[in-house]
Amino acid sequence: MGDAHLEKRAPTELYDLEADPLEAHNLSGDLTFSEIECDLRGDLDRFLWETNDPVTSGAIERPPEEVDVMARNQERVRRILAAREEP
Repeated sequence: MGDAHLEKRAPTELYDLEADPLEAHNLSGDLTFSEIECDLRGDLDRFLWETNDPVTSGAIERPPEEVDVMARNQERVRRILAAREEP
């Protein structure tokens, strides 16, 4: 899998899965697909509101346990990188 899943992603993604099954070419913003993109965005927004999805209330806080794990992992990475820089 590599680290591609960690890269910053576009805010909206739209793919033609028949022509582009590996999702290599994001069609979001392409005027040819603007009507489809608008329809799908409306469907998603309606679904989020109808299901009372927490994302409709704003940012979702990370659970404290996850914050702790992330902090420990970041410190571990810092130590590893520092050790590599030592002569």
